[in-house]
Amino acid sequence: MTLLTVFVVYSFLGSDFGFLNLLRLERRNSSLQNQKLELAAEIVDLEHRLKRLETDSLYIQEIARSRYGLAAKDEILIRIPEETEYQPE
Repeated sequence: MTLLTVFVVYSFLGSDFGFLNLLRLERRNSSLQNQKLELAAEIVDLEHRLKRLETDSLYIQEIARSRYGLAAKDEILIRIPEETEYQPE
């Protein structure tokens, strides 16, 4: 009888199809579903940015200016260091 009880408890809690393993798998599934939604949103964002890069010259200019510090032919760039503290004399 004791052996049967131990077997039933083990199969309910500890086996591959046991309750504890099923809870762990459910948490993992939930985590993966959330990750899937985040990746799907990232894909939509990247597709939108790709479409803009293919069709929107103003967007390309904006990226060239902000990310790479480029300027148009007739522009002059003035760079101001961000960490400069003003010291009055």
